[in-house]
Amino acid sequence: MKKIFDRENPAFQVFILISSIFTLYSFILSAPFKTLDDQASIYANPDIQDIKHFPRIFSKSFFGDDRFYYRPLVSLSFALEKHFFGFNAFFFNLTNIILHSLTAIIILCFMRSIFQGTFISFWVAFLFAIHPVYVEAVANIAGRSILLCAFFEWSALMFLALSMQRKKTGYYIVSMLSFALALLSKESSAVFPAIAFAYAFFFFPERSWVARTRKSLKAAFPFGIALLGYLLIRFTLDISSVSSVRDAKDYLCGILTFARAMIMYARVLLVPFDLYFDRICPVLYDLLSLESLATMLFWLSFVFILWKARHHLSAAVKFFILFVFIRFLPLSQLIPIRSQAGYICVPDHFLYVPSVGFFVCLIFLARTMVSQLVASKHLTRSWARSLIGLWMIFLAGTTIEQNIYATHEIALFSRSVSFRPEHVRLNIALGLRYVFEKKFAQAEPYFRNALAYEPTNTRARVSLATVLLDQGKLWEGLSEFEKVTDAENFQDLVDRNKNLAYRLLIKKYSAMIKGENTPADVHYSLGVVYAKQGDFQQAISYFQETLARDPRHRNAHENLCNSFWAAGDETRAQDCFQEINTQ
Repeated sequence: MKKIFDRENPAFQVFILISSIFTLYSFILSAPFKTLDDQASIYANPDIQDIKHFPRIFSKSFFGDDRFYYRPLVSLSFALEKHFFGFNAFFFNLTNIILHSLTAIIILCFMRSIFQGTFISFWVAFLFAIHPVYVEAVANIAGRSILLCAFFEWSALMFLALSMQRKKTGYYIVSMLSFALALLSKESSAVFPAIAFAYAFFFFPERSWVARTRKSLKAAFPFGIALLGYLLIRFTLDISSVSSVRDAKDYLCGILTFARAMIMYARVLLVPFDLYFDRICPVLYDLLSLESLATMLFWLSFVFILWKARHHLSAAVKFFILFVFIRFLPLSQLIPIRSQAGYICVPDHFLYVPSVGFFVCLIFLARTMVSQLVASKHLTRSWARSLIGLWMIFLAGTTIEQNIYATHEIALFSRSVSFRPEHVRLNIALGLRYVFEKKFAQAEPYFRNALAYEPTNTRARVSLATVLLDQGKLWEGLSEFEKVTDAENFQDLVDRNKNLAYRLLIKKYSAMIKGENTPADVHYSLGVVYAKQGDFQQAISYFQETLARDPRHRNAHENLCNSFWAAGDETRAQDCFQEINTQ
């Protein structure tokens, strides 16, 4: 029995990981589907509705026609859940928790293979299991892409390590298959051939750099071929678009901004006191600003320190430092990822894979510092354990807090908007959530706020117009609809709502007609409505009725002339305009 509960026992370590994860993440099991991503990828996705549509999943982009994302394995997992459990969010959330647990176990196994089963392996996996920065990926059902990608990517790395250690081709084949599945889950795993090269380079026993480089290239080459095949599939399916930037300066500023975000990420991993959903960061356009210069100075200093300390770092630490930077490459704005004009995407889920390398380096650094402080009698081991324990409790408590936020979508989005009021996507998401609950007045300011920062956002404009109609503000709603220059996928919604508003306005003003006592403006308003509908004959009659009651109603006169012209009666239109000019 004592052996079972030995902290070095792998089974006991796995038990601690799984029980910790399910304890901390159990709150999200009751969480419903969320707006935006969940809507697009799950319950509004026609390809997962029926099992007979499964083949279509492998020929389409993840979010429909965006041509950016190819994640068929994620859609397949949603389709299987829909087939067996229907649209029951409990099982979708449960799958995410299970995937997070499996990834933690794979990381534990990989770390034990590197560090010969020492307890440091467990601490890396345990930090991965409980850290609150991962809540965004696990508690967001659409984060399945990150979870699946991470599981298969760590599996590929673990089996690559086993193939090198045990000289068995079978492990290498499993590693290749895992890499292929990672690619079909999320695009960022495309850097794995570079990770495979780095692992082989640092862990091959040859002393010669030339021999190690040659063997590392040989180990990574098949992964590169697999990547080329994946890219060919995407180009064949025409799923190959990327975001664009305006010019070279914009491109460089985006990269510098992500370099600044990496410093923020390091702080968040150490002290995660300001976590919020879908984090964004304003682009550092002024390269000579204090923040830009400080960022460049930090990274120059960091590189200099690493270079000076290179002989004192173990092969494992060198690999994991390089691992962090390689894994961040797809996210670093080398391929621009802009959430909105002037901002880059830096959500916490970007840390899901790279942070493991950070934890390895952090544990080695902490162990060295504690040993030195204890040796110099500035710290006792009991105090060191107490401080580490308090930090772990803080992490676990924050994870629970973030999971509770994740179960209440309005609270989750409101927290994010409080940190970033200019976040267009989250303002829209929060507004749509209020719409879903039929709280149209509460939704209106969030759509207006989104448009204040991005006036051309079609979704925000159409949503604002719709909630105005829902509140009975018919003219305001129609005015917003008229500002939509390209309705994109919302054209049917725009047409339906405009026609509904026209019918309601006609009904409203028709009920106000009381014979000769009807004010001229009532007839004028009816004329405007019919003109907007394209029924110019009816519009003409009501504008004429308006002028019969108020001959000096200039707006009615101008609209009458325009209606003659639109109806094709150019002669009467010219006479009408001439009459206006002589007045």
